[in-house]
Amino acid sequence: MLRATAGWIWLALLLAAPWADACLDDWAKVALGATAMLATLLWGAHHIRMVPRRRRAGPRLLREAAGGGAGWRGWGKGWGWGGWGGWIPTIIVAALLLLGWWMTANAHSIYLPARRAFAPVTPLVPGLPGAADRFTAAETLWPLTGILGLLLIAADLGREPLWRQRFAWCVSLTAASIAAYGALEKLRWLPHLTVQPGFPGSAFGPFDYHGNAAAFLNLALPAPFFLAFAPSPHLSSTSYSSRVIAGGLLLICLVGEAANISRAGVILGGGELAVLLGWLVLTHRPRALRRPIFLLGAAALATLLAAGVAMTFFLHPGHRGSLFQDYLQRPFSQSGRFLAWRVAWGMSKDAPVFGSGPGSFKLLFPLSSHWIPELYSRWIITWHTPGTRVSGWSYACEDYLQTLVEWGWAGAVLWALLVGGGLVCLLKGLWDRRTDGRDRWFRFALLVALGGVLAHAAFDYPLQIVALQLYAGSYLGAAWSGAGRMAKGQEA
Repeated sequence: MLRATAGWIWLALLLAAPWADACLDDWAKVALGATAMLATLLWGAHHIRMVPRRRRAGPRLLREAAGGGAGWRGWGKGWGWGGWGGWIPTIIVAALLLLGWWMTANAHSIYLPARRAFAPVTPLVPGLPGAADRFTAAETLWPLTGILGLLLIAADLGREPLWRQRFAWCVSLTAASIAAYGALEKLRWLPHLTVQPGFPGSAFGPFDYHGNAAAFLNLALPAPFFLAFAPSPHLSSTSYSSRVIAGGLLLICLVGEAANISRAGVILGGGELAVLLGWLVLTHRPRALRRPIFLLGAAALATLLAAGVAMTFFLHPGHRGSLFQDYLQRPFSQSGRFLAWRVAWGMSKDAPVFGSGPGSFKLLFPLSSHWIPELYSRWIITWHTPGTRVSGWSYACEDYLQTLVEWGWAGAVLWALLVGGGLVCLLKGLWDRRTDGRDRWFRFALLVALGGVLAHAAFDYPLQIVALQLYAGSYLGAAWSGAGRMAKGQEA
């Protein structure tokens, strides 16, 4: 009961978080963090409650708890929590939270917005590292703590087919609803939900920046594709109707991609679609591809691609063309984004081993000694006030450099282990011949989604947005669920 309740809270947050202005404001961050922590506590209570039942096993307690009867490969299964696929991410998550909250508690200074300067304070332990500003670090860590807890819930529930189905449907419905609203918003049939002062045309649905909206749609795109085309052992009329519904959600997501003005989103989304279509051809026999459901899907996708190109230039005549012209007329090395990366790289080299504290980049960026004067004419300089919405110009627009500044090399290694371990689990499952067809499809969809958002993070800031952190964390948790054989059961 507790585990199922935690799972439903997780799915409810997946539905609600993107619509809450992508959780850019403090009220949404606080609510998401508190709700996610509640779900984590319920989930943890379930597994703690399971321990006494296993203690009744008698003198074989230590052997069962240590290996579940399967040696070192099953370590932890005796406690009911996923073996290596459960304990390794739990340890990494605990280490990340310990580092982040210690840096917060041991802060060496506080930021004074009125003076745009840092005032030194006495840390708990002067000789140990601490954050540049305690309030900003706590503000950043609060929702992140809950999201990392949901990652563990996803790693646990993701082993069961029913929860995998629920997760995929939840992602698909949320993405399709946002794509539909954004497309109608661009046609001026619906009002704007948010706006970016420096670039009003950038808003798309609840996202104030088109790049983050595109990253969200690309992250969600493999989910409806999986539901529409993955093989199922139960080919009843219900499953066919479900495929048709999922195909419709996929088409809506692609319409949203076309309506959005993000160049990176179109390129990465097209790449994801091409990879998924290639996987469809490789995993289905030629005879199966001649079935009406696949012929209909292929025809609809081809039609949509042609219509999407036309819609893009109909909704934004000359916009994308002018943006590409800018790159042709001016070398990329002179662009504002590249100059900002140079500043961020200098900051990352000066950052302590344990970083300057979560969320500190937006405070340190305008004060950096590595500042380049040419950036003033290419970048809108914003001074962040803690507790207010972060400006899009206060990010490095390169998530990996920003991570090095805020978490240091020690934190970056932990993040790399968490992400890399999940990707290794996915690849291991794809190569395993014992993996069944639908399970293999699910793993491949996760791999494409995570690959897309990680690529986008190399030249934008999707992983700094709380709603996108929630989705990326859920995908990563589901990836860790594949460390062992996924459970078998009835598909939804």
